[in-house]
Amino acid sequence: MRLGLGYPWALEGEVSGSLLRDPVVATWALGVSYPWGGVPLLGLGLGLSLVANEVWSLGLGASLFLPLGLEPPGEPSSCGRGTPWTPRGRERWGCG
Repeated sequence: MRLGLGYPWALEGEVSGSLLRDPVVATWALGVSYPWGGVPLLGLGLGLSLVANEVWSLGLGASLFLPLGLEPPGEPSSCGRGTPWTPRGRERWGCG
């Protein structure tokens, strides 16, 4: 578990763990960052390492950061058939 204060001013927290199965080490991390005046971020990290000996190891890792509290862009859509004021014989269909 890690708590930190980062620059440019952000409060950060992270929980991480590892699983050792000789000669492979799997790691994971889940964290949150609250930047001052910005959008909070959720972070996820995964890693896999091959340990040959005390000196040599080979590792591969990936991280993903997602903003929290944002609404998806765009507006709701709807579809329908003409209005009651549409003249007979002139059906209208539309989406918008």
